[in-house]
Amino acid sequence: MMKNPRSNFCPRTARAIGLAVLLLQGAGLRADVPVPPRVLEPLTPAEAWNVIRLASANVERLIVEKRPLEVATQVSLCSPPLRVLSKASVTPEVQPVLDVLTAKAFRAVNTTAKEGMADNLDGAAAAFQQLKLALGELARGFDPAVVEQEIHHCVAHPDVISTSPGKVCEVCRQPFVVRRIPYSFVYVRQDKPTVRLTLRPDSPLAAGKVCRVVARLETLEGQPVRPADLWVTHARHVHMLVVGPGLADFHDLEPAPTGQDGEYEFSFTPAFGGGYRFRAGVVPAVTGLLEHPVADLACEGPEAPPPAGEETFSTTADGYRFSIALGTGRMGSPKAERLEMLRVHVADAEGRPVTRLEPDRGAFAHFTGFYSDGKTVVQLHPVGGDILREDLRGGPFLSFKFHPPHPGFMRLYCQVKVDGKPVRASFGMRIAE
Repeated sequence: MMKNPRSNFCPRTARAIGLAVLLLQGAGLRADVPVPPRVLEPLTPAEAWNVIRLASANVERLIVEKRPLEVATQVSLCSPPLRVLSKASVTPEVQPVLDVLTAKAFRAVNTTAKEGMADNLDGAAAAFQQLKLALGELARGFDPAVVEQEIHHCVAHPDVISTSPGKVCEVCRQPFVVRRIPYSFVYVRQDKPTVRLTLRPDSPLAAGKVCRVVARLETLEGQPVRPADLWVTHARHVHMLVVGPGLADFHDLEPAPTGQDGEYEFSFTPAFGGGYRFRAGVVPAVTGLLEHPVADLACEGPEAPPPAGEETFSTTADGYRFSIALGTGRMGSPKAERLEMLRVHVADAEGRPVTRLEPDRGAFAHFTGFYSDGKTVVQLHPVGGDILREDLRGGPFLSFKFHPPHPGFMRLYCQVKVDGKPVRASFGMRIAE
């Protein structure tokens, strides 16, 4: 006789849940773009179906982009919701087989994740089709309005949610936005940007002179983008990434709101004459996807040295030795559109491992990579999530998930903090086809 679905799961379902939870924990979900808490712990069938719908759409996109190694992270998000649905009241036709259907869906989640982790795109795609079929069967037992329910939440308090549009947060009175989950926690293709950047310097840029700049962020429709419209990522609403001619001068700045909606100010000192490119790293709450709107300014002054195009896998900065290698240990070129593990090692001048890297904006290191074509930037942070205690220390090894989006030469800047002092190292890397 079928077990009562409201009682404990059968052993087969329990084993499926165990593997799915293990995958979920091992996938490194803590990332640059925060995962709302209620995504990992849905409480109602409406919340559960919302997570399943969003995560499934993300898996679809990863498969289309041929990124199987990231599929496990997304598909594992379906596991907690399935646990909620397994205990729900459903239609009389589905109730007797609820345990069978949820077990079937759990197995498909596990198989999809395992095939993805094995870098088997075809296998992951086939298993995911089985998951979609299982979810379709399960959905027939629920009210369609519940299956398609949008969840609205507060940007500042994402655990405060509503199923109705037009609500405001009971804590901060900010309007709710529709909940979204980024399809990748490694690299997001900016197919449909939603924010544009304009700059207003207080004087023409000149090498060696401090310049104050007001940046304006607005939607494509001309509406100001306020801090309340943006996710906080690594302690900032806005990351201003500035790179000079030949990728020889780099600044990672934190613009502060001016008090005027959509305007943020910062100061910096350019080192060379030539063109400077500014990228505002922002995550609009309406999409949950990282964007880098761009603006350029010219700078007067001596020219930068000729661009360095050679590969550099080890370097010295402020008396510290930095080296990088791929996860396999080789110092070769990574392939474009492939997920790699990038490892950095930090030592002192005598070669002794440095184990006192300090937290800086919630991480022990920040990598920023610029392609020499000036069109693409990537931002990397160590796997394992945010560092939430200032007394913790890291090193000498740190690992990063790295997805170079296309071939070409890339200049990588690694930023760490040691003994209260910021240290920045620069590397060169050719991305192979």
